[in-house]
Amino acid sequence: MILDEEGRETSQGQTYIVIDGSPAVLPEGFSDITSVINFINVGLILKKDYKWIRRQLQDFDWTSLSSEEKIWVAKYKAASEENCKSVLSSEDYIHWMTNFDLCSQECRNVRIANAKSILFANISLMDRYTILGFLNSVPTLMSNYTDQGIEGTSEGDPVEGVFNYVEATSGGAFEVYGIAALSLTMTGSLTKVEMIEKMMNCLRNGNY
Repeated sequence: MILDEEGRETSQGQTYIVIDGSPAVLPEGFSDITSVINFINVGLILKKDYKWIRRQLQDFDWTSLSSEEKIWVAKYKAASEENCKSVLSSEDYIHWMTNFDLCSQECRNVRIANAKSILFANISLMDRYTILGFLNSVPTLMSNYTDQGIEGTSEGDPVEGVFNYVEATSGGAFEVYGIAALSLTMTGSLTKVEMIEKMMNCLRNGNY
């Protein structure tokens, strides 16, 4: 849900907040402006990334959307392939699916770079080398994420990925060697648990 603070005259001066779900009582002074177009526009104003905006659009009920809204959702590939093809021409579908691929790759590269910065800002130099050494021994882990969009079994993928490695998913290949399972020397302001949460909030939700 998107809320905006009432009484502002220009979009430059507007205050927007995005919250999960629908609160029983709106925060004082705010009104609900949730819509497909507003999620795109406000997402850009709040400097949210492509995957964040797409994720919000996926929550809309396709059958309740207007014709224009359906086209915007399809451009972000935020509906089923069948629904996207139903509102886009063959040429437009190819164009927007290519755009989806390129924008998603760029987005994942930015997210993983920010997650690494969070990691390196909070652990010792030796721990950084240990983690980088492990990643070099499993080179497909990073490329599967950045190039192919494989996040991990926790996100519904058929194989483990970066998310499993960071969270050291129980019962998986990274249960012992994943970052959350390592004994790390913390040098920053965060505990290990807080650091993992912040990294995953970046990777999973695009909050960075």
